[in-house]
Amino acid sequence: MSDTKTKQYHQYFSTRPTINITMPSSKKIRFVGGVYMTDKEDEITFLDNEVKLGHAMIYVKSGQETVDADALDPLAAIKKKAIEEYLEQQKRAADPNRDMGSTAPAGNTQIQTSKSIASITVGSKTTK
Repeated sequence: MSDTKTKQYHQYFSTRPTINITMPSSKKIRFVGGVYMTDKEDEITFLDNEVKLGHAMIYVKSGQETVDADALDPLAAIKKKAIEEYLEQQKRAADPNRDMGSTAPAGNTQIQTSKSIASITVGSKTTK
């Protein structure tokens, strides 16, 4: 895994599932699913100011002010985790010190038929 820091996005929430906010520069900010994420300074400054002024439809959740870039594409995060788990599994499987026991058959492993079973059970006592 790399030690590079993932890009951070500021996260804002809306009280309605979909809203549009127009910035003073006429740029539209679209909240989809009640969430908007951005890394653009002008948008961050504008939205932080709106939240501070008590905008009726925009707010920030405590502890969720910023999110990693992975949050933008949940499927990419799932794929990344699956690949990491697979590589770890392959690394464990290639370890020469890993003892998985013997796969040699123990005892009589001949295939039995009804004839061979009958000869074995002739002298046995069974209860009905």
